[in-house]
Amino acid sequence: MEELRISIQSVAVLVAIGGLFAALRIAKADRRAADLRAEKDREEAERRATEARREESLRSQRADERARWEADRRFRLELLIRLSVNLEHGGSTDAGERKRLGAEASALIAALGPEVLPELHSLRGSEEHIAEVQARMAEKGPDRWTWAENAASVAFALQRVQAERSPDNDPVT
Repeated sequence: MEELRISIQSVAVLVAIGGLFAALRIAKADRRAADLRAEKDREEAERRATEARREESLRSQRADERARWEADRRFRLELLIRLSVNLEHGGSTDAGERKRLGAEASALIAALGPEVLPELHSLRGSEEHIAEVQARMAEKGPDRWTWAENAASVAFALQRVQAERSPDNDPVT
């Protein structure tokens, strides 16, 4: 009977040791699975954070682009208004005033460029245009019709700039 008890105790110890090894293997497998889940969770969190930073950067770039576009638009409107006022004074009989107004108009047209005022920009400074204006002035005095045409051209450019849409295609208010 003593042998039976020792045998039963030995089997119980072996079963316990086997259970311990099984529990260690299961714990190790669980730990690996937890580590893999944690790694995937970290990767996902990093991906989301990167995506959020990229979206914020894009929003910031769009806002910067819109601000630059709006500043450029306001600058062009200001120049067009100054040019419009300048051309309303065109045809002065005072030679000094004509020179000053002409120089200012030429500078404003150059600053606005051919994209905004293609017809006036192409005429600005061309020898044919200068000769034509000088001939008209010699014949008739100050050429008010040319000034009126130029003023109308500037008014149309003002309307085009005012009707422009922002880079994100929103009407500007």
